[in-house]
Parts: sequence; C-alpha cells; structure tokens
Amino acid sequence: MSTLQSSNRIEPRLIIPSTKHDTSDNNPDTIIIAKLYTIREAIADRVEMHKNICEQRCQWNTMLLTSINCITLAAATITAIAITSTSPIFGLKLCSTLMYFAVTCMLVLLNQLQPSQLAEEQRNASRLFRNLLNRIDTTLSIGQPVSNSGVKMAMLSVLALDKAYPLPIIGTMLDKFPYIIEPAVWWPQQQRQTNSKIVLYDNRDGWNGELEEEMRQTKSKIVNENRGDCNGWNGKLDEEMRRTKSKIVNENRDDCNGRNEELKEEIRQTKSKIVNENRNDCNGWNRKLEEDMREVAKILEKKDQEEYIRLATKALNLNKFLAVLGPVLTGLATIGSALVGSSRSWAAMIGVVPGALACIVNTIQHGGQVGMVFEMYRSNAGFFKYMKESTESNLMEKDVNKRENGEVFEMKLALNLGRSLRELRELANSYSSCKIEELDEFASKLF
Repeated sequence: MSTLQSSNRIEPRLIIPSTKHDTSDNNPDTIIIAKLYTIREAIADRVEMHKNICEQRCQWNTMLLTSINCITLAAATITAIAITSTSPIFGLKLCSTLMYFAVTCMLVLLNQLQPSQLAEEQRNASRLFRNLLNRIDTTLSIGQPVSNSGVKMAMLSVLALDKAYPLPIIGTMLDKFPYIIEPAVWWPQQQRQTNSKIVLYDNRDGWNGELEEEMRQTKSKIVNENRGDCNGWNGKLDEEMRRTKSKIVNENRDDCNGRNEELKEEIRQTKSKIVNENRNDCNGWNRKLEEDMREVAKILEKKDQEEYIRLATKALNLNKFLAVLGPVLTGLATIGSALVGSSRSWAAMIGVVPGALACIVNTIQHGGQVGMVFEMYRSNAGFFKYMKESTESNLMEKDVNKRENGEVFEMKLALNLGRSLRELRELANSYSSCKIEELDEFASKLF
C-alpha cells in the first residue's frame, strides 16, 4: 500500500515559461517577427544591464571621492601633529607618508578610469537602447510590415551601440583623454549599393535579374523627371497646360481684357486642383522641403556640432589639468611628510598645505564630475551629427518612395530640435538669406 502511494505521489516541478516562437509553418513573415522579438529581448536585457552598471559606477565615484578626501585630510592632520609634537615622531611620519602614498596611487587610478564619465556613458547607452526598444515596440504594435532588411538594421543598431558604449573596463574602455575629440557615433553607418546588381528572380514567370534592374532604373528615371515641382506638376502636365493656355488665348485674343482674366483664373484653379490631388505622389516631399532640410543640416554641422565640440575641448583640457594636479599635490605632500622633523623648515609646510589643496582639486574634478560634462558634450555633438546624417541619407535617396515620409520626418526633426514646424522653416529661410557666420541662433533649442 505504501509502495502504491509513493508511486502516485506528484513531485513538485519548476515550471519554466517557454521563449520559443512557433515557426513550424515556415511562414516568412512569422520568422521575421520571431527574429524581431529575439532582438527585442536582447535589447531589453541590455537596457537593464547598462542601468545597473550606471548605478554601480555612480557609487564608485561617490565612495572613492569620499575615501580619498578622508584619507588625505587624515594624513595632513597627522603631519601637523607630528610637526608640533616634542615626542618621537617616527611613527606619525611613517603613518602619514604611507597614507599620502596610498592616496596618490588611488588618485592616479581614479583619474584614469573617470567613474563619472563611465556612468554617463552607461546612462546614454541605457537611454539609446530604450529608444531602440520603443521603436521596435511601435513597429510591432501598429502592424507595420517588417522585412529582412529591417531586422538586419535593428541588429546592426544593437551592435553599433555595443561598440559605442562598451560594458567592460579593461581592454575596450573608451579613451578618457583622447587627442582628437570626435562626436559620439552609436548608429550603423549605412553603405548604399548603387552599382551592384542583385538577382532576386531566376527567370521565374518571365522575370530575371536584368529585367528587374532595368525596370527599377526606368522607375527611378520617371520619378526624377516628374519631381520638377514635386507638388503634382511635371513636364508632361506643364506642356499640356501650356498648350491649353495657348489655344484659349488664340481663340479669344479679340477680348483679351475680359477673357484673359477668366483664363488665368481657370488655370489657377486647375493647378490648385491638380496640386491638391497629387500632393502625396512624392511621399510628402517637395523641392522646398528638400531645400529646407539641406539648410538645417548645414546649420547642425556648422553651428551646433562645432559648438559642442568646442565645449567638449574646454571640458577635456580642464579635466586633464585637474587629473595631473591632484596626484602631483599628494606626491609633494608625501615627500613633505617624510621630511618632517629634519632641519629643513619648508618640509612642514609641504607636508600639510598640498594635502589640503589636493582635497579641493579632487572635489572640483570628481565632485563636479568634469568627466561626465565632457562625455555629455561629446554625446550632444554626436546627436547633431546623427540628425545631420539622417537628413542627408533621406535626401541622397533618389527614389522618394523609399524615403521616410517627408511630413513625418520634418515633424520628427522639429521635435528633436525643440522647435515648431514654423520655427524650423523660418530657421532654414534665415540661413538661406545670409551667411552662416552671420546667423546668431543655433538649430537646437533643447540644449
């Protein structure tokens, strides 16, 4: 009986939810969605990792700064006691000298790592990964069709972010004191293949690679020819309207004063009607919008990006000066504390004063987070470079139907720069009417 009960006993088991996606039907759309969900899971994990490491490195900066300042002040106090003491001071000298030496070594290491800058890197990485995660969620929620190229671009974006903001410190850490300051780059560099022929069909249903490429070039040629005004007007329509106007004028030239006004009004109404009917033929783009976007891209490069590179250079120079000055002061204090009690009168002053100055320098550098300020300026310059390259990438695409919708792109650019659509257009117009050196304002109003 006991054997039967033991055999029927239900053992508790750990139930692990499955993360597998059902792709048994081998549907291409299902496989692409499964790939996108896989990338989404990896991005969500990276968001959490960078967030945790950012908090850890913020604690590093606080605890190391507090410890170094406490040890420095304690060493300076011991040195001052040794100066005024009449009893044997060898123990006090040794204690203060070792403390100053330890602080010097810790400062050299701390200035090389720059924990505040490390924390800012991880903070930026977490924000950018979260932004990429939101874009993927938006794509999945609205049911927008996803292609293999979209999945590939999402994967390249993840790898580009991993390269721009590495997690490890040893080996792959970004240079904290670069010789040349360049904007941060966290997006994949797009390489357009304009001359390569890709064969998608092999003589199937009468199609082959050469025919498909020929049709693609023909379509691009027709689009370029019809982009004249990009508001519904093209060469063929313009010629037809010209012939109509000439015909009506010839038929009614006897009554030019009255009939011509009716003719102009009729042509104006016809043009307005055709423009309204065909305003979306160019995917929200027109010649005026293209010119405005080019002007804004130039302003981003010449004004905003260069300004933040200049500010980053100043922050870096200040950080370099403080990073050298701190260990030099503690090193002088080490020598001074070792010489306390000798016949040299200046040894006492060197043993105390540089220690107090070192605390002030460390507080300015690491308490003020000068490294974080440098990284913030560098990331801002990278943001403007990203907006400029994104604009130029859309404008370089000859087929307007392959671009991002013009109205949506204009709104996104305006929001990223903290401007309304009217302010963005006024900015482009003001730049086109004067030299960029004479332009007082920057493209961005956010920072």
